[in-house]
Amino acid sequence: MSVVARPSWAQPTLSSSLGRVVGVLLMTGLLLVATAPSSSGHTDLVSSSPTDGSSVPDAPTEVALVFNQDVSAQLSSVSLATESESAVALEVSAGETAQTIVAAIPRDSLAAGPWVVRYRVTSTDGHPIVGDVSFEVTEPLATPPPPTASRDDDASDAAPPAGGEAARPDQEPASSGGTTILTGAALGLAFAAALFLACRRALRSRS
Repeated sequence: MSVVARPSWAQPTLSSSLGRVVGVLLMTGLLLVATAPSSSGHTDLVSSSPTDGSSVPDAPTEVALVFNQDVSAQLSSVSLATESESAVALEVSAGETAQTIVAAIPRDSLAAGPWVVRYRVTSTDGHPIVGDVSFEVTEPLATPPPPTASRDDDASDAAPPAGGEAARPDQEPASSGGTTILTGAALGLAFAAALFLACRRALRSRS
C-alpha cells in the first residue's frame, strides 16, 4: 500500500495553529464585550444640594438631586427623617434639567441635627434607583411669626364700660332726659301761677 505524501504547503505549521487560536480568542473576547451589560447604562446620583456628608448652618427649604440620566419626577419618591421626626414623604417636582428632581421641605419646626433624605427614583428606561443623602443641620427650620391683629380688630374687641353697654353715638345720656322733664314742669307751674295772678287782678279791678 502506497502512502501519498502531502505537499509542503498543505502541512500544518506552528504559526498557522497559533493564528487560529488567537483568532478564536479574539472572537470570544468580542462576543463577551458585546453581550456584557454596560455600566454606563445604570442611573446614578451625581450630586445633591445639600451635598452628602455636609454640614449646613440653616435648615434648607428644598433638596435637589442630580443624576447622570433623565429621571421622572412623577415616578419618584423622596422622604426626610430626623432624630426627632420619623420619615415624612416630601413633595417632588422636576428640576431645571431632565436629570434633576427637587423635594420641598415642609414649613414645620424640624429640629437641628442629622437629616437623612431617602429617594427612590425611576429612570426614563424604567430602572428604579434607591439611595439616601445625609447631612447635618445646625439650626432648625424657622417657623413664620403669627399674624398681628389690626387696629380695627383691637377696637372691636375692646370691652364695654363697667355697669352696662357702651353708649351709642345716637343715644343721649339718661340724665339729660330727666333734666328736660323737670325744666318743662317748672316752666308749666310758673306759667300757671302767672295766669292765676293775672286773673285774680282782673277780678279785683272789676269789683
